[in-house]
Amino acid sequence: MTAGTAGECLTLDSWRRKEQWILAQEEAFADAVGRAILTRPQVSWWMIVLPILFVPFLFRMERFKRDLRQFREQFLISRRRALETAASAARGNQLPDLEALVAQAGLSSTLVGSYRAWMTVLVQQYLDLLAADGEGYLGLARAAYGGRANYLLAANQLDTVENTFYAALTRAMAKDDGELAETVAAISRAAIRLRRQLAERLFP
Repeated sequence: MTAGTAGECLTLDSWRRKEQWILAQEEAFADAVGRAILTRPQVSWWMIVLPILFVPFLFRMERFKRDLRQFREQFLISRRRALETAASAARGNQLPDLEALVAQAGLSSTLVGSYRAWMTVLVQQYLDLLAADGEGYLGLARAAYGGRANYLLAANQLDTVENTFYAALTRAMAKDDGELAETVAAISRAAIRLRRQLAERLFP
């Protein structure tokens, strides 16, 4: 793993700007995954005829917004930590402290290996983005990957280690919980689809 070669001449503001672009993309990604797996209340024709029906609709909408916000916050915890680890390494031209990152999660020994593998890939991809020159997240990603094939290779690698950790987590949390397994599978499907869509935006 390398800390990138963006150069020590970058100002602190430049590093922060890149970090903010990457974080903004991850926040948008988390929001999109959440909207893909959570059921958003729909307006009914009856609500126009009987406005009183808007009351339960509004309650359901508030619950949807709350659940989406909570999902987004939880989904981003490891990604924020990984980005902070990568950014710290890039700014200091040092190797990232992966063991400290893994220890922050406080996981059982059965999950540490798959979590470390996920964080290793994620941190390296963040380092690649931080080392690139470009405007906004799309500019960084285009410079870092150079073409759709390289981006898809990176996306496939991330999908693999991410899903391996999710599978281990599902087994550890509830071996017989079909609902949990389906939720994790839905997250995985949404993530894969969204990354493929991003590939089309990056490299039409």
